[in-house]
Amino acid sequence: MNSLDYLVLLAYVAVIVLLSGSFFSRSKSLKDYLLGGRNIPWWAAALSGLAISSNSLLGAPGQAFKSDFTFM
Repeated sequence: MNSLDYLVLLAYVAVIVLLSGSFFSRSKSLKDYLLGGRNIPWWAAALSGLAISSNSLLGAPGQAFKSDFTFM
């Protein structure tokens, strides 16, 4: 990795920390933060579950190692 890669990674982590801090400050409790105030639409919950499926967590690195990222 070169310095540009580290800069992009640092900027990404900074944005994630700032966004999570702003959302946490709006919450009344930790339960409210973790559950989203129970106001998450069904489609957002479905896409979130799909994005963090075991196939994407375990299958994608294996497929990328075997060939390349054309399956995405």
